[in-house]
Amino acid sequence: MFNQSWDAPQGNGNGGEKRTYTFWLRPGEAKRIIFLQDAPIQVWEHELYVLTKKSESHVCPVRNKIGDHCAICDLSDEIKKDKGLWPRLVGYSTVLDIGMVEWRNGEVMITPPVDRDGNPRPEFMGSKRLFRGKWGSEEKPSTWRILADKRQRIGTLMFTVWDVKRLGNKDPRVGSTFEFVTKLDSKEAVLEYLKSMGVPTDRISADLVEMINYSQELKPLSDQYITGILATAGLISAPVASESAPNFGVPLSDATGGNTVDDPFDM
Repeated sequence: MFNQSWDAPQGNGNGGEKRTYTFWLRPGEAKRIIFLQDAPIQVWEHELYVLTKKSESHVCPVRNKIGDHCAICDLSDEIKKDKGLWPRLVGYSTVLDIGMVEWRNGEVMITPPVDRDGNPRPEFMGSKRLFRGKWGSEEKPSTWRILADKRQRIGTLMFTVWDVKRLGNKDPRVGSTFEFVTKLDSKEAVLEYLKSMGVPTDRISADLVEMINYSQELKPLSDQYITGILATAGLISAPVASESAPNFGVPLSDATGGNTVDDPFDM
């Protein structure tokens, strides 16, 4: 369904229901992560922020060849250009979010992540996350072009450990600087490394180091939700409500009892 590749997109592109939280950083934050795969999974998505003011994207059924209809693709080229709604190729990887990186007296310390209220949450150390990045262009490279360049010197991203920092508010949410820490040689070595970093032992298990099931995670949002967003923005006529249909303003994941748990770290 999705392609796994290091090949950067050529030219322009003229979110889906997720059960795993997406990795992200607040401006100024640094975290230590481990990549559990080498090449990213390539996915065509429509970014919806201009319409919803939320960090939200829609996996394009048509461009990814998993469906035959996409309400956003049906919009005129002029509207897609004006609103920035062309499908864009992004890359996903599976990472383990070990914890916060702090420097004390010249030494690196790994501490539990902090939630939106400023409370340390050790129970979230070593959490499996979706790492979503963009390629950017040759003139203005973004996440995957930067990592591809660094990968050339170490051979693979799989089982590599990185300290990642987001310098400013306008930098990518997954970070703007990537400092290589070490390379582990097996899943067993990853588990041992997590223990050495202070990840609670009750969180460490063999399935923690398995890649995310992308076919389950990366699904298009419901057609009702997408048409509802477009109608609210005045880009299409409002859909006719049906007693049997979910409220068109509710994502498929919410309407069907899916991922409704609040991310305690999101602002």
